Amino acid sequence: MSFIFTPTATMLFRFSALTFNSHMIHLDPEFSRNVDGHPGTWRFYSPNTFYYLSHLSHPERLVHGPLTSLLLLELASLLTPPGSKGPLAVKRYTYQARHPVLVGKALTLCGTYVRQKDNSIPRRMRLWAQNEQQIVCMTGDAEFIVAD
Repeated sequence: MSFIFTPTATMLFRFSALTFNSHMIHLDPEFSRNVDGHPGTWRFYSPNTFYYLSHLSHPERLVHGPLTSLLLLELASLLTPPGSKGPLAVKRYTYQARHPVLVGKALTLCGTYVRQKDNSIPRRMRLWAQNEQQIVCMTGDAEFIVAD
């Protein structure tokens, strides 16, 4: 299951206010481009890999990681797993940011249930957000409360 969502500048402003996060990378495109962009070399760490990029700067404001995470969590809470009578309550949720998300760029939020070995109602869901270039920007894992 997936749906496409485009974060707006207004949404970033409101989320910044709600979370008391006034960092300019979320609010000012010039700051993101010219001040916070890291000219020269920059390394992005993923658990198993180092990505080495050069002359990286952010062309637009960055979407808050927690905002992207909340969008994935909302997707998980809305989907009804096969065999259940309705959406399940989330018991545990983890996420990891993997790539910057930019304002005004479409983001595809995806989720798939992890099948149980005994074919019972799935208790876990894998989640991810990918940008227009199909780069995975965030991954998540939700575990649900299932009444036996």
